[in-house]
Amino acid sequence: MLITSFLTVIGSVVLVFPVYFTYCMAVFVTLDKPEASVFSALRESRRMMKGHKWTAFRTTLPILAAYALVSIFLNSLYFISFFVISIVEAVFFVTLAIIYDDIRRNA
Repeated sequence: MLITSFLTVIGSVVLVFPVYFTYCMAVFVTLDKPEASVFSALRESRRMMKGHKWTAFRTTLPILAAYALVSIFLNSLYFISFFVISIVEAVFFVTLAIIYDDIRRNA
């Protein structure tokens, strides 16, 4: 049972995170270019993240670990958990915005 759960988590990470980090910059592309269509924003995100997915994953990994730990340990304290998770999510998206700005300036 434990091995199955572990393999499920590892499989999810291996399959989901590369796709997520391929298209995670589409929101920022849309904010920079409001006239861009959804598909052009997705294409631009894919182009920008080529060669930068590992850097984005490595940079946001501590934040994702903090999110997981808060979700596990503060699950019973809903009020505190809500605020802490909100702060962790804000830090995650600010980090993505910094990565976007760095990639855009160096492109």
